[in-house]
Amino acid sequence: MKDEEERASDMGMQRVERLMKYLSIPVLMCGLFLTFLADMALYRSDVRMGREALTGSAERRLNSFHEYVYRYETAADIIGSTVQSSEGRTDGLSGMSRLLEINRSIRLIEVIPEKGDSTWFTADRWLGSGRSMLEGPLKEAAHEARSERQTVFVDSLSLDHERTYMAVLQPIFLEDRASSLFWGYVLILGSQESVLRNSNIVHDDGMRKNYRFVRERNGTEQVLSANGEVSRDDPSASAYIGGDWWKLTIRPNRSWLNLQILFFATLCGVMAAFFVSFMWGRNRALKVIGGTDSLTGVYNRKGGDGAVAFYLKDHAGEQAMVMALDIDNFKLINDVYGHGAGDRALQALVGDMKLIFGRETIITRNGGDEFILFHPFKNKEDVEKKMTHFTEKPHIIQVGGRDVPFHSSMGCAEYPLQGREYGKLCVRADFALYAVKLNGKAGWRRFDDTVAENKHRTQFGFNLSEVAGSMPGGMVVCRATKDQEILFANRGMIDLLECDSFEDFMHYTGGTFMSILYPGEEEALKKEFQRQLNEKGNEKQTDFLTFRIVTKKGRVLTVEDVGRKKENPFYGELYYIFMYDRAEREERQRGEIRN
Repeated sequence: MKDEEERASDMGMQRVERLMKYLSIPVLMCGLFLTFLADMALYRSDVRMGREALTGSAERRLNSFHEYVYRYETAADIIGSTVQSSEGRTDGLSGMSRLLEINRSIRLIEVIPEKGDSTWFTADRWLGSGRSMLEGPLKEAAHEARSERQTVFVDSLSLDHERTYMAVLQPIFLEDRASSLFWGYVLILGSQESVLRNSNIVHDDGMRKNYRFVRERNGTEQVLSANGEVSRDDPSASAYIGGDWWKLTIRPNRSWLNLQILFFATLCGVMAAFFVSFMWGRNRALKVIGGTDSLTGVYNRKGGDGAVAFYLKDHAGEQAMVMALDIDNFKLINDVYGHGAGDRALQALVGDMKLIFGRETIITRNGGDEFILFHPFKNKEDVEKKMTHFTEKPHIIQVGGRDVPFHSSMGCAEYPLQGREYGKLCVRADFALYAVKLNGKAGWRRFDDTVAENKHRTQFGFNLSEVAGSMPGGMVVCRATKDQEILFANRGMIDLLECDSFEDFMHYTGGTFMSILYPGEEEALKKEFQRQLNEKGNEKQTDFLTFRIVTKKGRVLTVEDVGRKKENPFYGELYYIFMYDRAEREERQRGEIRN
């Protein structure tokens, strides 16, 4: 047991030594210093954003408080104007009780004439008469309102043992021809606690627990509401409300230092410093990885361009062949056998490149199944033999325990004879490659003036489904077996048999070509088909037949077809058949004769 513990300890020490071997102390110290600077920047940013957020919050809360005071003043102004317009009568104020329902913070609305009885609406228990308030806690406010002929706002009124009130007192003057006569007051009394709570002055959201709300009058501050400790330097906002300046100061219930952010920033900074320090010693390996294709092990575009540029720097003007190549029908390999088989095909292709063209060749994978080879040479004939061997001999992969062959095509351009710029040579080799594609694939071609660079590329803008779907007749592909299993049918063939879709077509035919023939004609058709295929001189294995078919709706059609038997590397021997309705052709011909 002790020996095992010692071995484990030794292995741990070896890992630490290997790690320390790749650490760069200067890089590590620089990383730690940058971490310190980042911590300072985060701290200052956190303080700045926190102060801005709290200042904005204080402004919004003061605006909300101002809104409540403004509503009180507006309500008093409306009531006073109503009394003035009715020349001192109060019988039109019954609707004022709606204000108690609209604004729940209002506890009392009372119109107090200088002479006569008051009119009031209350949402609270009796608080005492407004007239007694004018002689008591509102006496100074009443005198100021009457003498200054303006609305007066009063806060922090203690009228009972349950709550504190704030009031708006507005004087009412009636105008006559000679002067204005004082009539009385409008008194609106509200719950101060309700107003402060509804305007979020005293609202505690967990981050702004400490606050101080004060009114400044004649150089003296009166605290309206406060909680916790604040200082003059904390975020605050001021506003002129109800004839006085009001100030709300807010401080978070934590310090400005966010320990969690600083901890994680420091931890990430230290880890990053160790990581960069370690990777600094592995920089060469990173460069290799960054320029290599992970699937095939050859260069990617970035690595290949750099390798060629480095070679040409020391071997400028020496002969080399730039070859562009790809796999013929690579998409079919992926579709039939899966992308795993496609990956193995790429790896097998690269293996054959290295075997035939040699290790000195710079191989670049452009993407997908496209590759660029930069092959230095002394003898051009040897290079051409290699390209012929590479494109004519099939490459082999194993799928499901059997060999699957595939071919490749190649185009080339010679350095420096056909250009000294590597990028342009790649483009010319690519044009030569597409010229091979247009002429049967599985071969190679050298770029020259006869290679059309643009006009023939339109052929690759069409895919199988688009071309087959636009054919003026029925097209079907089936295996060259007894039942002739159907692998493909175009839209024209589906319509010819009066089916709705390919699934409907396969259901009707049972997936075999022979099932669509008119009953009793199968044997005769097979004999005629074999006779034509066996004719001397029919090397292309082509047949021309006329026979009857039965559609899904039961109609019997006489059709003419042209077919060909051909070997497919993925499916074996296949029949490619094109057919059309003979009656339709004859009808068209009769119409042309009449015209």
